[in-house]
Amino acid sequence: MTERPSSYHVDHSTPADHDTVTLSAGTSFAIVGTDGAIRATGAQGYYVDDTRLVSEWSVRIDGSALRVVETCCVGATLDVTGTIGDPTRPTLLVDLRYTLTDQLTVDLVLENLTAADTEVSIDLRVSADFADLFEVKRGVRPRGGLVAFGAVEDDLVLRYQNRGFRRGVKIHVDRPDEVFRDGIHLVEHLGPHATSTVQVRATPLTVQHPYGVLSGVEHQHAWLRRTPPAPASIPALVWQRSWSDLSTLLMRDAHEPHPIVVAAGSPWFMALFGRDSLITSLETLPYRTDLAVGVLQALALRQGLVDDPVTLEQPGRIPHEVRRGEAVRRPDGWGATFYGTVDATPLFVLTVAEAWRNGTDPHVVAALLPAAERAVDWILGPGDPDGDGFVEYPGTVHGHAGLANQAWKDSDDAIRHPDGSIAQGPIATVEVQAYCHAALGAMADLREEFGTGDPGPLRQRAAALADAIDERFWLDDDDCYALALDGDERPVRTVASNAGHLLFTGTAAPHRAARLADRLMEDDMFTGFGIRTLNARNPAYNPLSYHCGSVWPHDTAIIAAGMHRYGSPHAATLAGALLDAADHEGRLPELFGGFSRERRDRPVPYPTSCSPQAWAAGAPLLLAAHLDAHLDAHLDASR
Repeated sequence: MTERPSSYHVDHSTPADHDTVTLSAGTSFAIVGTDGAIRATGAQGYYVDDTRLVSEWSVRIDGSALRVVETCCVGATLDVTGTIGDPTRPTLLVDLRYTLTDQLTVDLVLENLTAADTEVSIDLRVSADFADLFEVKRGVRPRGGLVAFGAVEDDLVLRYQNRGFRRGVKIHVDRPDEVFRDGIHLVEHLGPHATSTVQVRATPLTVQHPYGVLSGVEHQHAWLRRTPPAPASIPALVWQRSWSDLSTLLMRDAHEPHPIVVAAGSPWFMALFGRDSLITSLETLPYRTDLAVGVLQALALRQGLVDDPVTLEQPGRIPHEVRRGEAVRRPDGWGATFYGTVDATPLFVLTVAEAWRNGTDPHVVAALLPAAERAVDWILGPGDPDGDGFVEYPGTVHGHAGLANQAWKDSDDAIRHPDGSIAQGPIATVEVQAYCHAALGAMADLREEFGTGDPGPLRQRAAALADAIDERFWLDDDDCYALALDGDERPVRTVASNAGHLLFTGTAAPHRAARLADRLMEDDMFTGFGIRTLNARNPAYNPLSYHCGSVWPHDTAIIAAGMHRYGSPHAATLAGALLDAADHEGRLPELFGGFSRERRDRPVPYPTSCSPQAWAAGAPLLLAAHLDAHLDAHLDASR
């Protein structure tokens, strides 16, 4: 499978970053201007393991900037074509070809357009601030450390040190004439109509990867060759782009024999995230098992062993995220591995079971069972600190990470009462209870299949939990399950997308399912492109908020698959609407605005949405796996 080149994706990570493209490869990414330059504004730069190694980068030819005529970005490559000289009679055609692998490579291809010999002067300017990713996101100036720039033999080397934290980058250019502390100068001689290529390589120094980069055209193509052809129900470009986007987010876990894990999204989440990687695994498992196996092994290796109030590690708990930058290592940081999530642990158990059901080698599954059992112990123990049968979290901001909410809607204002006020913790969100219900049942099935324990007690606990969810969360007047239980163990009586996940896990009582599906498809929840995170009647509704009215493709896909599970006729309508959203841009972003389709005929981008985002890329795959035949019928009816 190969991907068609697309027009460049304009990244809107910060207001200062208009007209940029984002290249992604493993734990590395680069935000580059569409003219091939990296400017010291906003978030532009070359990042590796959460540190910006290059903050400025520009090429001038014969003293002039490139006059760009075309820009094309595909995956981890960027091509910028431009000219030098009089616009009506240029003397030089220039191609800047960026490729991101375990280093950033720029091939500078020069073509003499004249019939005369010419001498081309090239000046590369480079600078680095070694800012931590979290500082860049917050717009904070980097903290003090020792920065050293200078020539080492024929290379330009930039280094940073602050206490025991060290980073660096080496800039190598073919045939340099002079190397300065902030750049490199060289001269190329071209004969009439001749072409010459100068290669520039930015290689990270003193970076100890928890993951090696699985990137580059050859690696991506090798992975993509194993993906199935597009089903008739999914637009071919959307299908191809989904798999291609996932391929740019792949990483190798250096600590595991199985190589592949997936980063959550570019540019801000180029790291292993428990929740995101597990949901992406569930989306891809019907087609291939390698990604899920790699994710499960990597998370099992990092499963909690002790109680740590800083990282929130607990025995059996699955990590939220694994980071490598300077900020997480400082005294006020939260550690390289942070455990502040309550849904990754039940999702881990559920994914082990789904890996087995989708044909994973039984020996591989058996090796994961002890970790799955420890995860169940966490669900029934530390995850339920007050012993009421529900997994909950404190609902207060924790340190540097700033996570007041530890479910998938983790912004600090995500859990709202019907009057718009923010619910106070501890918080037990409804979809987390559904994941736990499914996890207990899944572990019972695994015990029975592999003979590792008595499945009966877990099945009883799962049934009791389903009954408790129905009793405590169902809102009969609203035809919906409550968003959460608050710190007083009262229902947060808000209609939100979380309730739809109970359809996916099979937790919704059968006699409630049709009413719930109908409610989610009412105008205040269904936009025509997807399901809003929060109903539009709530005073806190904002269609361009992160979790209070926007549409998240993975969320909508999970709900559509759940509707299909219960036989709802809404499933195909909802899935078709989300695919329409994908068809506008050829891909699904992390999230988009929750505006009505009647008001706006195309999805409104969320200003800082990650794209590609792993679980958004996997959303069409989930739809195809669950609804393919129904989608075919829906598409035929709509033609």
